[in-house]
Amino acid sequence: VNQGVASARNCGATASCGEFLSFLDADDRMLPNFLEELLKGLTQRSTLGLVYGKLALMDDAGNVRREKSNWPGKFRMDLQLDKKCQVPSCNMMRRQAFMRAGGFRQHTAPAEDAELWTRISLIGYDVELCTEDVVYQYRLHKRSATSMVREAKKKEPNWLGWLPVANGGSIPFAARMAPENKVSHPVPNYDRPEVSFVIPVWDGHKTLLQDALESIAGQVDNRWEVIVVDDTKEGNLENYGSIPYRDVYPWVRWVRNQKIGNVSAARNLGVMHTRGRFLTFIDADDYLMRGYVYETLKASEACPNDAMFYYTDWYAMPEGKAHKAEPWNLDRLKTHALFAVTFLHPRKAFFDIGGFDEDLALWEDWD
Repeated sequence: VNQGVASARNCGATASCGEFLSFLDADDRMLPNFLEELLKGLTQRSTLGLVYGKLALMDDAGNVRREKSNWPGKFRMDLQLDKKCQVPSCNMMRRQAFMRAGGFRQHTAPAEDAELWTRISLIGYDVELCTEDVVYQYRLHKRSATSMVREAKKKEPNWLGWLPVANGGSIPFAARMAPENKVSHPVPNYDRPEVSFVIPVWDGHKTLLQDALESIAGQVDNRWEVIVVDDTKEGNLENYGSIPYRDVYPWVRWVRNQKIGNVSAARNLGVMHTRGRFLTFIDADDYLMRGYVYETLKASEACPNDAMFYYTDWYAMPEGKAHKAEPWNLDRLKTHALFAVTFLHPRKAFFDIGGFDEDLALWEDWD
């Protein structure tokens, strides 16, 4: 099934057996010196995860327009985090670096490559221009993703949107960046989560789960944990995908629902595995804005109450239309749902009311 170029590249990478990987678009060309120069550069030291060289530009017909482009230059992480991609699409990386970073993310297309180069650096690998020689030719034509974005015919997504470091969050411990305190980056502690996310997943949402998980990983406040409840017919959800979910998201705890097709039972089961003081239920086809944990916890600290629910406005996708959540009104709640399914509430309150009613086929969240 066509799931986009990111999925296609991931599929090809997992089918490969080489120690190093290069991705080449079908409309571009490697030059004869590509392998020699980049292999020589990448094997210089073990900390290198990705290397690249210079490129030449060619037109739609394959005629070289510029023998040597000024871009790319030396890799600068500060510019990369400013959405100025420093690495060309055709490069060479360690297969281990690709797998550890979790491969390409389809939701960042057509900038899925720039986002991956960023993550490879953030998990501890060096990224480097290893030669000043031109090693491949890039075709710049009207239908290319680059041209479409430049001419404003296609909107480039915020490919850094779910990386906390690009949005005021802490720098990952292993990142190849100078720490602010000149000693080391902070080490996050996930042993005492404040918020437990419970995500039930049925067969129709298996491919969508990645976006939900990415949006949680991108929270600027990392006091959370994630429990995914496998509600699929075949099970083994943690091994789904070209690069298995369990390898990309090692911090997820996977639970198998025995009452297949009963979302209330799935959520109730997930809660039994939580440790956080607060709960949030999120469907696998939804995702969170990066300030969700921070804003809802801030509200809980301002109005501490074991029976308080905290909810926000929400967006309907894909059009991105904003919906204003109604103020809390118990009488109106008896006839109208006031907000979307996602909200923050104390774990204690969940047990006080007995959890979700597993006999309800619909509107179990409203109930």
